[in-house]
Formats: sequence, structure tokens, C-alpha cells
Amino acid sequence: MKRRYVILLTACVNPGGMTFTVLTDTSERLRQYREALDFYLLETTLPIVFCENTLCDFSEDYKEYITSGRLEYITFDGNNFDKSKGKGYGEALIMEEAFRRSVIIKPSDIIIKITGRLKVLNINVLINDNSRLFSNTIQTLNPSNDFVDSRVIISPLSFFQDYFLPEKHLINDNDNLFFEHVLFKSLMQRAFKGELFN
Repeated sequence: MKRRYVILLTACVNPGGMTFTVLTDTSERLRQYREALDFYLLETTLPIVFCENTLCDFSEDYKEYITSGRLEYITFDGNNFDKSKGKGYGEALIMEEAFRRSVIIKPSDIIIKITGRLKVLNINVLINDNSRLFSNTIQTLNPSNDFVDSRVIISPLSFFQDYFLPEKHLINDNDNLFFEHVLFKSLMQRAFKGELFN
């Protein structure tokens, strides 16, 4: 059966004093989100879900893509949690909201979760490599020291729903338990059950 892919771009235009956030300028963050979204719309043919958690709505500029069903734009008031938990916890909430509300994601098998300001220049190579694999593996940069780079993850939707998001409560930047640590833990749990990741 052919896999159904969707790109999920997670976004937080106005971090509002979030701890450990390097770039806090909202206008610059907005510019980078727009550039990245434009990149994926032009460089790929996949459906895209853009999910943003500070009620910043610039969807009017993408009406043609939204009307055609190529792009789904979700924004919600989701940045009011305890800031000590950090931006990784906020990103997990964004993913959860996208999975709950998105019409595009529901029939999809594979989620390509990308931090929304990042342009992955070899995205099509990564997608093609994944499509040639026989099993539904998880692709990310190599795990090391209980830590996995979370900027780009190609994964079955079921991994996020069954393994990662149920553990999101563990994310707490002030306790040095980052999104990446919980992602690693979730990958290990999945691997122990005999499922694969790359």
C-alpha cells in the first residue's frame, strides 16, 4: 500500500517570554515562518499542515492553497501554559492540536514533522528515501546520549499518537528534560516492542 505523507510545520510566532527561546523578535520569526512555508509549497507536492499556537493568522495570504486543499492553516491560543515547561512542551501541544483538528492529517500514514522556521533543503531526497523502505521506520538524526534532534522527524502518525504525546507531560526545560529527551525515550519504547527507527 502506498504511504500517504503530510508535512506538519509547527509554529509559535510570539513566544511571549518562553524560556530558552533564542529568537524572540516576532517580526523576524514571522518572516522566517513565511519563507519556510513558501519553500515547502514550492519545492514539494505534499499536503501541508501549518499549525501555530499564538493566534497569528496570515492564512489570507495563502487562500489559493487552502481552497485547493493543499494547505491547512490552524492557529489557536496554546501558549498560555506554565512557561517553565519550555518551548518543547509547547511544540508537543501544537502537534496534539494539529492531530486533533486537521482534516489533512487524519487519512495520512506518515507525518513529516518540521520545526516551522526551518527549510530542509533536501526534503525531497528524505521523502524518497523513506518511500523506498519496506517497513514504517522513523527517520531522524542519529540518537545519542538519550537525546534526538527533533527539528525533522519522518514518522508514522501512530508513533506520535501512541508513544510520544502520551509522554509529553515529562517535558520540562527547567528540569533539563527536553522534547528531545522524551522523543528518545519514546523511540526506545517503540524499539523494545520490535518496531524500527533509523
